[in-house]
Amino acid sequence: MTRIMNSILIFFLFLLFAPLDLARVVTVPPFNISKESFLKTLSLENTKIDLPALYVFGDSFVDEGNNEHFNIQFHRNYTPYGIDFGGKPTGRYTNGRTVVDFIAQIVGLPFPPPVLSLSKKDKRIPQTGLNYACGFTGILDLTPPPTLYRLGARKFVINNLDPTGCEPHQIVHEKCWDQANDRALLFNKRLSHLLKDLQSTLPGSKFVLVDLYKIFQDVYASPASYGFRNVMGTCCSKLDEGRTKACIPRVAPCKDRNAYVFFDPFNPTESIHFIWARRMLNDSSVTYPVNLIQLIQS
Repeated sequence: MTRIMNSILIFFLFLLFAPLDLARVVTVPPFNISKESFLKTLSLENTKIDLPALYVFGDSFVDEGNNEHFNIQFHRNYTPYGIDFGGKPTGRYTNGRTVVDFIAQIVGLPFPPPVLSLSKKDKRIPQTGLNYACGFTGILDLTPPPTLYRLGARKFVINNLDPTGCEPHQIVHEKCWDQANDRALLFNKRLSHLLKDLQSTLPGSKFVLVDLYKIFQDVYASPASYGFRNVMGTCCSKLDEGRTKACIPRVAPCKDRNAYVFFDPFNPTESIHFIWARRMLNDSSVTYPVNLIQLIQS
């Protein structure tokens, strides 16, 4: 119970410290990097960040293998997925690490294992976090008080929707689908109001809203400043043209993966995941009412 209360629960539907240079070209840290080296890379070496556990809920953006345990057609347990994750596919829907992996490395935790990969016995053993995310999932409308708050969860990081109309599967004639973006903005507005209501009605709770829409929007507005050359295409050289529109198995992707925003038509590259993690840490322009570091230290 204490572990859950002091942990951060991250949902993906993320002034006191030195500001990050957000306009520089993104260089993704090496795969096997220590917490100390990662903090130094972010100019946060003098910042104390301790977190006992990390629990994750969401869809394909942060699924790290749960989807592989369902008999459906959305699996990603083959290359080129995972090509930059030690060259090994794990069920992640991108070429390398996800935002969850980066946050785990920054706070010095193991990557939260997919809950469905654990045996019943292992699930009873205290963990430093679990990942419940699963690709192509939606929202379950539960009556209050939440199935998590009752268990002791008090710190929540909630990400709003990205500009879904600008994802490659929505692009038509090199233009975003405005109607989809309008719907995302409407959802995000209502989400913001909901989180304020939850914090006022759940004693002791702390909610942080991460503006993922703005994070993507900033990249689209100035892709070259982040090192991106392709914001509408995908890094996969060949796609399954069926329902899933996934990368074709064992076909090499683009070589300049850091230059792409999206790896496949639905899911961003490791570079975007890193930008996402970096900005949610201490960028007050995309986190409300406090940033992730301030939440951890509160």
